[in-house]
Amino acid sequence: MRSLSLLLLFTFHFSLFTFGQVAGQEQMAAALPAVPYSTPPRWSGPLVEPEVRRLAAALSERVAPREAGMDSLFLFRTIDSIVREAIDLRAFPGCQLFVARDGRVVIERSWGRHDYSEGAPEVENDHLYDLASVTKMAASTLALARLTDRGTLAPDDRFSKFYAPFRGTDKEKITFREVLAHQSGLPSGVAYPWRFSRDSLVRAIRDARLRTRVYRYSDLPFLLIPEVVRTADGRDFETFLNEEFYRPLGTGLTFCPLEHGVPVERIVPTETDEVWRKRTIHGTVHDESAAVMGGVSGNAGLFGTARDLGTVMQMLLDGGEFGGVRFLEPATVEMFTTRQYTSGNNRRGLGFDRPSAGNDSLPFEEAYPAPSVSQSSFGHTGFTGTFAWADPACGLVYVFLCNRVTPSRNNKAFVETRVRYALQQAVYDAMRLCVDDASVANVTE
Repeated sequence: MRSLSLLLLFTFHFSLFTFGQVAGQEQMAAALPAVPYSTPPRWSGPLVEPEVRRLAAALSERVAPREAGMDSLFLFRTIDSIVREAIDLRAFPGCQLFVARDGRVVIERSWGRHDYSEGAPEVENDHLYDLASVTKMAASTLALARLTDRGTLAPDDRFSKFYAPFRGTDKEKITFREVLAHQSGLPSGVAYPWRFSRDSLVRAIRDARLRTRVYRYSDLPFLLIPEVVRTADGRDFETFLNEEFYRPLGTGLTFCPLEHGVPVERIVPTETDEVWRKRTIHGTVHDESAAVMGGVSGNAGLFGTARDLGTVMQMLLDGGEFGGVRFLEPATVEMFTTRQYTSGNNRRGLGFDRPSAGNDSLPFEEAYPAPSVSQSSFGHTGFTGTFAWADPACGLVYVFLCNRVTPSRNNKAFVETRVRYALQQAVYDAMRLCVDDASVANVTE
């Protein structure tokens, strides 16, 4: 297995100690190429009102890493080196990274290009990525958390309360807790989903053989959550999310971006599908099941930028509040981000992923995500190469987006380099180095 991340981390740890005092490190960091800190332009859909710009300003303060308690030289050099080597190894053609601490933006930067073709567009901060399974957290989970806030549903309510096709079947007693924590007994997915129509896929889920209710990651019930939301609230899934979260937060998160006027040039492509769609997937959802559902689904289909996701994660990190506006109650956020099953191997919250047990004692190659995240942290990954994580223990928001499935999902370099976790670990190391430097400075004064 390649270990570019470990090699780079150890290399930069060693080199930092040769530079001397903290002031000298800051001077050297200032000489590095400038990291772009300008707020990216944002497309405005019909639901965007002037008031949302005040809310978006909640993450408008940009600070040097040192002001956020991170070692500037280590952070910039390590992250830039890891990303550039990953691109050279063809782990992905380009990426976005967003890092904030205590509500202040430390890094918002893009690298590389949309694909490997000659003359492909360079990735910019306002370009949209297919977020894949991060949709489960940033769409389905947010919607159900909001309905929980209102008292419309509770985690131990039966899923069939709002989804009639499960009534009278062996799935009638499945609860929202079991669905969101992936312990419903439903299989992981259906084989060859492109063989189905929307209606036949829904019937296949209803008729799927229910298995033992142990931890098993499953896409299937998330495909049905848009219908649950429509039944519970009356609004369709997309309208509900736009009105309750995405537009008031000032984000450009969206399903089916081409249908909402986003220029194709601002959307990063995913895979060249040689089996079903016979084309490069560009501006429509990569996930086959979500595509069968029309592109608006609870398992995948959301598009957005690293800042868009960073805004959602900051709201969650702040207990459901952003820009002085409350979106979720703190108790609801805590309940959803807490591990639900204390026995067995299920580490999940309600719709949120959580670190592996004993994560800080595992070697980098076995840890999930980075070894230094706290056990109170939460987030989600996506198949296309996406990752969003928040850590209440240190006030950190970390978002990494790439299209590692370009041109094919058979990309060993991305898996072997573990680049999204290597970059996350580099942020934690930059915090630790800053603390260590401050301690040395205090001793020598």
